[in-house]
Amino acid sequence: MDYQKKLKEWYEHYEARYKKAVSLHIDEGSRHYQAFKEIEKRYSALYITLHFYREIPRILAGEEAEKLIKSYIIVILKTLFFGEVIKNEDGKTECIHPWLKINKSDAEKVEAYEDAILARKHLSVIDFERTDTEQFADEIREDLFHVVNWYLIAREMVYPVTK
Repeated sequence: MDYQKKLKEWYEHYEARYKKAVSLHIDEGSRHYQAFKEIEKRYSALYITLHFYREIPRILAGEEAEKLIKSYIIVILKTLFFGEVIKNEDGKTECIHPWLKINKSDAEKVEAYEDAILARKHLSVIDFERTDTEQFADEIREDLFHVVNWYLIAREMVYPVTK
């Protein structure tokens, strides 16, 4: 799958919706304000993600690659995150979405969730000593795609803005 192409499609979709909403001068008093803010959040996250996708090879070739890559990932995930962060009984951080339930018969959502869990594990143990930068960049892109994909699906389940 061409992850960058799919992200670009999503970005263009939310960019068009964001620009339309801005042209309508939606303000806090509007009944559409919450939807506008949700579209803006997704648009912003996708913009940052696409920028990061293009910059990964340059970042990996430079100094402070670990710091920059982790910073980008944190900004993207903080933009899309909703829910609560807790420490579990093992002292590990967990993200809780108590109101989000996935029907097991919805294979697409189940698969997206499972892919995101695996990708998050990969992203949390990145080996920055690797020398195969092209393959490394592709793996980061793929993992980030799966996490962003899940968050977009999850956000749509909780804060629907689809027409």
